[in-house]
Amino acid sequence: APAGQLDGSLPENQDAVSGTIGGLSIPAGATFWIRFTSENIGGNDDGLAIDDFTISTGAPANTAPTISAIADQTVAANTPTGALAFTVGDAQTPAGSLSVTAASSNPTLIPVANVVFGGSGASRTVTVTPAAGQFGTSTITVTVSDGTLTTNEVFVVTVNAPVVPPKVDNIVFGDGTA
Repeated sequence: APAGQLDGSLPENQDAVSGTIGGLSIPAGATFWIRFTSENIGGNDDGLAIDDFTISTGAPANTAPTISAIADQTVAANTPTGALAFTVGDAQTPAGSLSVTAASSNPTLIPVANVVFGGSGASRTVTVTPAAGQFGTSTITVTVSDGTLTTNEVFVVTVNAPVVPPKVDNIVFGDGTA
């Protein structure tokens, strides 16, 4: 190379420069320009070559977790729903770190303690057990949380009244005997 010129592909002629520019608010899709200048110091034009250039916007915005649909259920009195499968997810939080909780619109029929979660990671289950001897309808709200944001899934559990067979006290036959 001629005197004064450097081979920029050699490590000894490279410098890594980084910095932070704060207080900017650049809308999504906007054009953002950065201008570089190189000084001509003492008549020696050092030039400026850029091989790799990266702009980081910082941490992505937190998004709400997701939860799949849970179908409405109908069960007989004193009978649990069985394990109902659903999935949870989140763009920033591992699925295993997401918490799930429940609420019941009719805690006499379905106490919150009778809404039991199972599974792990993204694959979860919920089993709903009605209180003994109760029947009616309750809306169950399952909430998934990443610690900051939440998402709800709502399903209805209908508990049918028990079928009571008719009671026969006396049977009188056609000849008058019982």
